[in-house]
Amino acid sequence: MKQPWVYWSLLATQLALVGCAGPRYQTVFHYDPPADPQGRACVERCPRVLQACQDRCRVSHQACLVDAEPAAQAHADRLVDRYEADLSRYRSAAWGCGPTIGLGWGYYGGHHHGHDLWSVGSSWYLPWGGPWYDPWYGCYAGPPPRAPDRAEEVRRYLWRACAQDCGCQLEYDGCFLACGGRKTVEWECVANCPRAGD
Repeated sequence: MKQPWVYWSLLATQLALVGCAGPRYQTVFHYDPPADPQGRACVERCPRVLQACQDRCRVSHQACLVDAEPAAQAHADRLVDRYEADLSRYRSAAWGCGPTIGLGWGYYGGHHHGHDLWSVGSSWYLPWGGPWYDPWYGCYAGPPPRAPDRAEEVRRYLWRACAQDCGCQLEYDGCFLACGGRKTVEWECVANCPRAGD
């Protein structure tokens, strides 16, 4: 049966977490086109400016991926080589680790754990021979190394090497504002929003 304090502490934790889920806001941009016909005609070319920039960015990104592919493969090769070397060292360190027990019959030897066997007085270590056992615990080598996911490492390398912001949104904004448009920034609630009147 659960203790009552466990139930109440869990309930209090849940209520505290729910209370922390306050409103969430984000920045929202609004674009107001110019009112005059000439300005509106000018603004119509801004999406083409944006598209041209995005096309250039896409071509540049593809060229970067092609150029970086050999380096990404070499990087993945190095990680695999390092893993194999780590695995070899781990196997060497793990050899002989773990609980072990030695069993035998006869005279065990002169000393056992710092004691003269003749003076132990145990039926396991009779000086005239008999059954004996010797339990011991070896080292702990720890968890084995984790094998790298080669394909994932290549993707990660390419993402780092070729991630880029071409500034296309800035080009669009420059075109829009030059045509007489207006860009406003607002801080709007997008989740857990308070109700009107709260």
